Amino acid sequence: MGFLKKLLHQSPSNHAPASANTSPSSLHSDLSTLRDSIIAGTTQTVGVNLGSLLQYEHWMSANSPVARLLSNLPNGSDIAGKGELQIMRAFPDHRAELERAFAEHRRSMVTEEDFRMMSEYGINSIRVPVNWGIMPIDSGGGVPQEWKDFAPGALEVLDNIINNWAPNYGLTVLLSLHGHKGTHGNNDHACPGGGGVFWDKYPENQQHSIDLASWLANRYKSFPAFLGIGLMNEPCDVNEQVVREYYEKAYKAVRKVSDCLVVIAPMLWQQHPNNGWEDVLSGSRYHNIREEWHPYFCFGDEWAHKSPSDLIGYTDRDLHQQYLNPRGHLKLASEWSCASAQPMSPEQMREFAGNQLEAYREISGFYFWTWRYWDERDNEYVNGWSLKSLLKNGGGEGRWSLGGEACGSTPSVASQSMGTDSTEPRVLAMRHYTRNNGANHPVHLPNQVFTIGITHDTTKTIRNDGMVVLPRPLHEPVVARRCVHVVAIHHWPCRGSRVHMSLFHLILKGCMNRHSQNPFCAGWATYAQYWSYRQLAIAMIHCHPPTSSSLHFVIPIKNGEDFTI
Repeated sequence: MGFLKKLLHQSPSNHAPASANTSPSSLHSDLSTLRDSIIAGTTQTVGVNLGSLLQYEHWMSANSPVARLLSNLPNGSDIAGKGELQIMRAFPDHRAELERAFAEHRRSMVTEEDFRMMSEYGINSIRVPVNWGIMPIDSGGGVPQEWKDFAPGALEVLDNIINNWAPNYGLTVLLSLHGHKGTHGNNDHACPGGGGVFWDKYPENQQHSIDLASWLANRYKSFPAFLGIGLMNEPCDVNEQVVREYYEKAYKAVRKVSDCLVVIAPMLWQQHPNNGWEDVLSGSRYHNIREEWHPYFCFGDEWAHKSPSDLIGYTDRDLHQQYLNPRGHLKLASEWSCASAQPMSPEQMREFAGNQLEAYREISGFYFWTWRYWDERDNEYVNGWSLKSLLKNGGGEGRWSLGGEACGSTPSVASQSMGTDSTEPRVLAMRHYTRNNGANHPVHLPNQVFTIGITHDTTKTIRNDGMVVLPRPLHEPVVARRCVHVVAIHHWPCRGSRVHMSLFHLILKGCMNRHSQNPFCAGWATYAQYWSYRQLAIAMIHCHPPTSSSLHFVIPIKNGEDFTI
């Protein structure tokens, strides 16, 4: 039986119904709409990586069950940073223990509660790094059943994510091929086998990568949460021409089974404008492609001695310019973080993150690296690599989060104006509102025009001073079943350019206290009552550049109600 015939008999396991209260067909329809709009480029991915979950990275898993076991094995500390494959091969007498440790690592590092939290914060996509051991099929030649050297169980975890957790919480899933057979790099995130880099030297290794991409695309093609595949993460120690040829062949193989998103990465040192990759997979016969960059400011001599002020200045000016109309395919910041070589104060880190978010609003999407840095503990631990800790404990003052007095409590002006049990839609600081989708509703203001669209139907438009606005919900499926009403916020400055503000962006940027000059906005940004049928209150819309004419809206809406403003 050929390779394609083998993969056609593989499908994700169905562990449980998607929701006890929502039909699977409804969930799938909503999530498919989100997925398709992301692929079409009309909705931005607001995402986070699940780093070290299925592609073990010791540096960010220092307190995990795997790390604890290795610390008690002879030479375990020396092998810990070499990746899953070398770890499993190094201790044949302890294989059963290592298998249990990896199973516990995957079970506890990211849970369903984490998916719920991601959804609450407006995340609409996750990026999941995987290695070649996830495909239990021989291909391309080499040692038979070599994939069995890896710790078992990763595929079942991925099945559960794509078939259950992700769709249950309105999230799409982008897979990233971090580890290739023969290895394309020596770092643990490339899952090296030891002895050198051989991926580009043997055609059978390249064929295995092609088969892996095709196998994953075919396995998950009918699942609405499946967004696409990144063909190679951070190509660095391999021949560039071989990488380009692999992208061409892998794209064709994937397209035989799926129209999913295909993500390509230039060589690690070429992730900048005018990098010479404009001609890769170019032309009308190629579609649904993104080029990913990883804008980090903590690695290498270039950034090692930069002060926090230097980084804040750079991200405020230069980074934003890099992402303005770059040539070639749509760009994706598939990894970014708040990490820096020099320590930052909470205030500096908030500004650093805010500047990056401003830049990434210009492209097709972004994924923070990463969701969880293992050594978090249940305290106010903050780490520039962990979005979870930043949202929960940023600055130790709750300014990055929805929790705590700083950001999570309803402002008195809002509660006094609308009451906590309001059932009729109301708008503050705005003269009119309409409950008709696609209504012609011009709003005249001295210096700027704001339009807020709350809708389940992205085909409807809002006319604002003669300009047509197409509502772009952040993650529409959540609206239908979780009562987390999606808000598409567009800011039209007087110069006529549009800035798209997502709920996630309001949470991060607003909670980072960048608007403290306005008393109404001080200390809090966005308040939402999730998991209830009472109301969603969105407040604080701040114009750029800061002026005294900022407007603030508080809009309570009933569950399941469609209307635009």
